[in-house]
Amino acid sequence: MKRSLCILLSLLTSCVAGAVLGAPALSSDVALDVSQPFSARAIAAVGAEQYCVTGAVYHDEIPNDSAMAMLVDSRRHRVLWKADIPFAKDHFENVATACLRDGDAYYVLTEEHTDSVANRNRTELVVNQLSATGKLIKQRRIDIDANVWANRFEASPDGLSIVGGTSTQSLEQGGKRSVFRAVFDRDLTRRQLTVLPTGAFSSDASAKLDGDSLRIAGQFLPNEGTAASSNDGYAASKIDLRKERYVWSTPVYPLKTEAADAIFLPDGRTAFVGLNDRQQIVSLLDSSGHVANRFAKPKAICGVDALGIKGGAILQVVGKSCKDDHATSMLDIDLATGDVTSLRQVGENASGTLFEDDALVIVSAPARGGAVLHRTAR
Repeated sequence: MKRSLCILLSLLTSCVAGAVLGAPALSSDVALDVSQPFSARAIAAVGAEQYCVTGAVYHDEIPNDSAMAMLVDSRRHRVLWKADIPFAKDHFENVATACLRDGDAYYVLTEEHTDSVANRNRTELVVNQLSATGKLIKQRRIDIDANVWANRFEASPDGLSIVGGTSTQSLEQGGKRSVFRAVFDRDLTRRQLTVLPTGAFSSDASAKLDGDSLRIAGQFLPNEGTAASSNDGYAASKIDLRKERYVWSTPVYPLKTEAADAIFLPDGRTAFVGLNDRQQIVSLLDSSGHVANRFAKPKAICGVDALGIKGGAILQVVGKSCKDDHATSMLDIDLATGDVTSLRQVGENASGTLFEDDALVIVSAPARGGAVLHRTAR
């Protein structure tokens, strides 16, 4: 009788921990074998349980960053290749921000900074073509304006598309800002360029392309002296790129928001998460851009690095833990109520989040040991 009661209590305890605390699931780690500190910007699944990881190596002696891309095979638990991607000799640093595979080639987007001083710095974009073994084949600089940054990089039948923002001056100095889309063929020849001089979104904004329709959400950077200048803060917009006009645009959070991120749901809605000093606020916009629901709850996470959707009804938030500055947590939020259903630690000093069908993939950099590709169940 005592043994049966103990088993029953053990099962109940396990169920509660799994449902409320989200006990860590089994994971698979692959050592990245980088001798200096490495931080990932993005992880892309490229098939056969392989991942193209992009980011930068930090050089403390300068100090600056230099771009690195690598192909990691999680099935065989090893790095297949690493590529150091150079930047212009008169520039200060660069970082690899995105990667995609098209046929036998890999295309890596890098962001170069010209100066270490913010008000003198210009940001430039470069598309880098790499071979199947990680050898640099070709580089193409994206010359649109003084400052250029990306929000989306993807391949389509039309070619390689980049959506982002531009500014005629550094962001600290203002300048005229625009949203752009540029399309390149596989040989990196530019085939199309669309520029809307109506303000831009910051480089960490989320963007999604559907043909000529662009949905974008994040911190909006308006042009001074325009009607939009009163909407400085976080917003979501839908843009018709062919007609070069906004279909709708909705302010969501004020600029003083501590952290914010957005995700586009399969049913056409947009989910936005914002943090202030005490609360986490989930805002749901319908397909027409109207705020349909807004939930304000006590803050359970202290940073927002990435958002994912699970089962159509659960919003997953990955970001800095409130209890440990080095810990990365994942929060599950019920989109119907805004309630937290699970909270668990998923890594240390994590970066470059990828949500797969049933897995979360990050680069984790534990205090002891080097960076690893960490794959765990969602």
